[in-house]
Amino acid sequence: MVAGGATSEYGVPVENGIWPSEYFDALLAPVAEWAQQHPTQYHHVGFTYPNQAAFEAAIGENADTVISNNLVTPSVTHQRRYLRIPGETGQDTFVEYHMVGENGNGVEGIHFDFITGDPEGMLNHIVSTIDTEALHGAKVVTQSFGGGNAPVGKVGLQLPDNPKIEVGVMARTHYSDPVDW
Repeated sequence: MVAGGATSEYGVPVENGIWPSEYFDALLAPVAEWAQQHPTQYHHVGFTYPNQAAFEAAIGENADTVISNNLVTPSVTHQRRYLRIPGETGQDTFVEYHMVGENGNGVEGIHFDFITGDPEGMLNHIVSTIDTEALHGAKVVTQSFGGGNAPVGKVGLQLPDNPKIEVGVMARTHYSDPVDW
């Protein structure tokens, strides 16, 4: 239970009134298990914002230093900005600011992106460990992406009472820098 005892309508404990702390455990504990058997690296943490105002406010003082990297396809536009965190070993990590659509789609999310030689295997491992009953009916969502310099896919957990709140894990095959995408 989080400090203050904040819960969603279904009794799911939530961090800062948004993300359930149990969802982090349900997604990241299997990543730690996976990493014991398979080389795994952290790439970035991403935050999805529900609208343009929240997106711009989050970027705030970092507006002059973020890397702009929008994804525009015939079916969807993703507004993306990346804040570089210099790595001590020469490989940088990033904070991603993300919004779906030109003005947002109401989704508030957080995801952790990892690098591993078998991203599908890692994502399947995560799905196989999720106990939705213990998570008060959380909805498990999966999504495939193109790979390449992008993640191969995502596993996410959504609140049963609000599918626009999501915690997720993404996985990719190799390190890439947003300036090269």
